[in-house]
Amino acid sequence: MRFCHQPIIKPALSAHPRQTHPLRASKRRNAQQGVTLISLLIGMLISIFSVLSILALYKNLVSVSISATADASHDGQVATALLTAQLELQNAGYGIANADELHLNTNDDGSEIRWRYYDNGAYQCRSIREIAIDDNTRSLELFEANKNCSESSELTTVEWKSLAVLTKISRIETLPEQIFTFSIGTTECSPYGVGATDKHLTVSMSAVGSADFHNATSDISATSYSLCLVSTHPA
Repeated sequence: MRFCHQPIIKPALSAHPRQTHPLRASKRRNAQQGVTLISLLIGMLISIFSVLSILALYKNLVSVSISATADASHDGQVATALLTAQLELQNAGYGIANADELHLNTNDDGSEIRWRYYDNGAYQCRSIREIAIDDNTRSLELFEANKNCSESSELTTVEWKSLAVLTKISRIETLPEQIFTFSIGTTECSPYGVGATDKHLTVSMSAVGSADFHNATSDISATSYSLCLVSTHPA
């Protein structure tokens, strides 16, 4: 007996895929697209904080830059003024025998220094004085005698007139009542520390630096210079 094997016929695949119901497809698309209101608000909040942080950083950088510029200007003006004062004070006692404190002295608080010298057949008197213009501005000025400058006149009685402005310092912060201070002493010294020493009057000049405005308790000392006046010969 013969058995005939008949081929198994598989059903043909449909040429058209199974179609999804239009309403279900629409719901699926709506669930996958867009953002919620909460996520939008969170994104806006993060953006606001980011912008505020950037603005705060920018403000801080600008503030530091302005402060650094003011500090550099302040210290430069102080150094320039004290250097000019040194050059002027080198004349103190010149041409006067045994020049002593009568020919070089300061006022009580050290904000002014006065001196006398002899040049071109006449006595010359000079003064350097700090002037408070307002709470935020100070100037250091050079004066010359207008009247009463003689060999033995008291320098406190001299009538002065302004000769030049050595520096003018302005800051945003309120300045102290006095920036520059002058004092006089007597010691054995030589010009510029070179050569034989002798007894001369010396002038110490100091000024408040920019570091003092940022740290009142700082151990940083004020800018200072000491000058040996070789034309003076105190007893």
